[in-house]
Amino acid sequence: MSLPQTSSAGQRSAVGNINLSPLANFRFDVPAALVVALVAIPLCLGVALASGAPLMAGILAGIVGGMVVPLFSKSPLSVSGPAAGLTAIIVVAIEDLHSFPIFLLAVIIAGVLQILMGVLRAGGIAYFFPSAVIEGMLAAIGIILIMKQFPYAVGFDLGQFGGQEFSSGGTENTFSGIFSALGHVHWGALLISVVCLTILLFWDQVPFLKRQTWFSGPLIAVLAGTLLNLLFGAAFPELQLGADKLVQLPVIHSVGELGQLVQFPDWSALGQQQVWIVGVTIAIVASLESLLSIEAADKLDPFKRRTPWMANSTVRG
Repeated sequence: MSLPQTSSAGQRSAVGNINLSPLANFRFDVPAALVVALVAIPLCLGVALASGAPLMAGILAGIVGGMVVPLFSKSPLSVSGPAAGLTAIIVVAIEDLHSFPIFLLAVIIAGVLQILMGVLRAGGIAYFFPSAVIEGMLAAIGIILIMKQFPYAVGFDLGQFGGQEFSSGGTENTFSGIFSALGHVHWGALLISVVCLTILLFWDQVPFLKRQTWFSGPLIAVLAGTLLNLLFGAAFPELQLGADKLVQLPVIHSVGELGQLVQFPDWSALGQQQVWIVGVTIAIVASLESLLSIEAADKLDPFKRRTPWMANSTVRG
């Protein structure tokens, strides 16, 4: 099903009363930026951890997405950064390439391909892919993430069950690993998981909470989980999560130490076929996910602003 095309005059009319000055909405931009930053930091760390990438890579990806992409993007609503939808692809890619620097080379290739598609104004290619295909792929990735992260939610150290493959070569597979985790429940971790999931599921169901501009469900869930663990440490030590179950960020004391943590692409692998296959895969999947996300954001915009690549396109309904 499709809707009529949006004319340029109609678009000007829809946004004609909007003040486009960078400082016009400063008092709204500050709380929005704070919320996005506080939610993005644990999200960047979580995506990096689930992808098998260094935690510093997740932080850098968030910085680049937040500070560099907006300089070139024409979308008024999109937020750029690490995407959970690519997690399963990245895990498999790093395992296949046997090197994170080589994987970074594949990311460079994907970026160059995305720039070329942008120059060629190939954003409309998203319309040639049925939404059911993309939504099915993202749903499948979501199921994989839920099944693989469930043991962490109950406080069980996955060990060999943490890989993305269904079977780890032993007697356990993804399903049996979940049942094994249920036999090693850490009640503190389970309580934190239940509280955080409850906040995420019901925050937007309460009109008063949904209208808050300084707080959001994901932000409150992160704060609640952190404070609960601190409370456990002070009042119920047996429920507190140990250091092995917390994200361990390296402490940086100098610029030199930061340079040691930052990894660069391995250009010697440029001739490897697998690197190009991974690069093309990332470019296609990341582009489609981004385009569909922008389309959804544009449809939700009360001011009816449109991202340029879609300005004269037929919108799917």
